Amino acid sequence: MFEDVPVHPCLAYAERAGAHPCVTVDFGRRGALSTLRLVEQVCIVIAQKQPGNPLGLFCHPQDALETGLCFTLSPEDHQKQVADLIWGTYQSCNAPMHVTVAIDGTEALCPALRKIVEAFHRPFDASGLIDDERGEPIWTWYCMVTPQTSAPLLAGFAGACDRGRLLMPAGHGDGAHLEPIRKANIAWPVEMSPQ
Repeated sequence: MFEDVPVHPCLAYAERAGAHPCVTVDFGRRGALSTLRLVEQVCIVIAQKQPGNPLGLFCHPQDALETGLCFTLSPEDHQKQVADLIWGTYQSCNAPMHVTVAIDGTEALCPALRKIVEAFHRPFDASGLIDDERGEPIWTWYCMVTPQTSAPLLAGFAGACDRGRLLMPAGHGDGAHLEPIRKANIAWPVEMSPQ
């Protein structure tokens, strides 16, 4: 159905061993693409990559394989765009159950994204976004730790959803950047970034 439809360059699809397939959104490359068109494009890329899933559903209709939705760190209005896109997928009856959002801890969690995260974790019959029969939804923050990362701001993200990972840039393995984060009681696992 969508075999010949070009996919917008802000989207990428990846399958990783031992993990759910994932569509990654780079808002820095979005251009003037509307949220509605972006939701449609996400469905198209899934449909193109997954046999037997002609509508591009996050939950594959034949084997219930869940496709995740990941967001790279982008400069402007990143959080609001994430919230709008997640809301758009929900409105199209195709919300992802696995979401990963890159953050850097230099800006506070915006109200629109906090509202989406809360709805994401609420039971479906209490105005949640994910049908309970699909399983437990997983939202993960992925934070690149820099000297500018603010532990109090990062704590706001952890307060909304305490599932995350910290990525240390190469050459900063001494952990000095982590000390304020640990003092803020954020116990996310730490990974070292390749060069």
